[in-house]
Amino acid sequence: MRTNTLLCGHQSPESNMELPEITLPLILSLWGAILSSILGVIKIKDAWGNRFKIEINSMFRSDPDYGNDIIIQNLSGKAVLLNYMELFYKKDGLLPFKKEIELWSPEDELLNSKIESQSSKPFNFARGDHFTTKGKTIYVRLYFAGNKEIIKKVG
Repeated sequence: MRTNTLLCGHQSPESNMELPEITLPLILSLWGAILSSILGVIKIKDAWGNRFKIEINSMFRSDPDYGNDIIIQNLSGKAVLLNYMELFYKKDGLLPFKKEIELWSPEDELLNSKIESQSSKPFNFARGDHFTTKGKTIYVRLYFAGNKEIIKKVG
């Protein structure tokens, strides 16, 4: 009877486990797997950091001479082109009767404002473009080149 068999005649688990022979192809394949995994994580992190991110800030004033400011911040890793923008609020009512009331739009013009990466673009609404915010929730609808329209709550 062999020494690595148990009393019932079965071999012990240790006898079946042999370490693979360490060869150059094995070392290179492990190195390649580890390196490609690390580079994949770096690539995903880079893509996540460069995704399209826009933030809206505002400063509302009651004086029409100073006006209201809406600031569009580009938090993306590349410049974006703002083609068109509208300001509106929603008039109260049940869902089918909710109505969007336009406060400002550039009418028939395109804005075509380039906003560089990690920078902002202020829009001032003074005098004739001034609007009151009392009792209203203001929204902005943004149209960026290459993206769907974005509607964000202001303030």
